[in-house]
Amino acid sequence: MFATLRSKSPRFWRPFASSPSRLTYPVLLFLMAACLGSPAHAQRRDFPATYRITEVSEQANQVQLTLTVTLRNFSGADIRDCTVTLNSIEPQSESIGSFPRIELLPSDKDTAVTESFTLTTGEYAQWKLGANPNLKLLVPENDGSTRSESIDARREIPPANAAQ
Repeated sequence: MFATLRSKSPRFWRPFASSPSRLTYPVLLFLMAACLGSPAHAQRRDFPATYRITEVSEQANQVQLTLTVTLRNFSGADIRDCTVTLNSIEPQSESIGSFPRIELLPSDKDTAVTESFTLTTGEYAQWKLGANPNLKLLVPENDGSTRSESIDARREIPPANAAQ
C-alpha cells in the first residue's frame, strides 16, 4: 500500500526530494550575507579619531595638559557648528571641558582641534594605563536640540624616528 502511495505522488515534488532547487544556493548566500552584515553595521564608527597629549604638568592632585584630537567624519554628511567635549571616564561621567567650536566638519575629511585641560590625577592615571579619553561630539539639530555622538578615540602612535 505504501509503495502505491509513493508512486502516485505529484510530479512537482519529485525534483525537490532528489536534489536541491536552483534557488537554494542563492537564497542561502543571501541569508548568510544579511546575517554577516548586521554586526558590521552595529560596529560602525561614524566619528573615529586619534589624539595626542602634549605639555603635561603634574601638580599635587591635578594634571594640566594639551590635548589634540584629529577627528574624521564618516557619517556621510557635512556637520556645521559642532563641538567636541571631554568628559571624565565613566561610570560617573562629568564634563571636564570642550574644544573650540568646529564651524564645518566635512564628510570624509580630517579636522584637528586642540585645547588645554586640567584633569584629576586619577583621570590622567587611567589614561596612562591605556584608557582613552571620553570624547563626545555635540551636533546641533534642526529643531534646536543637540545630539551627542560618541567619538572612538585612539592614541596617536608617533613615528619611529621621532625625537624622544
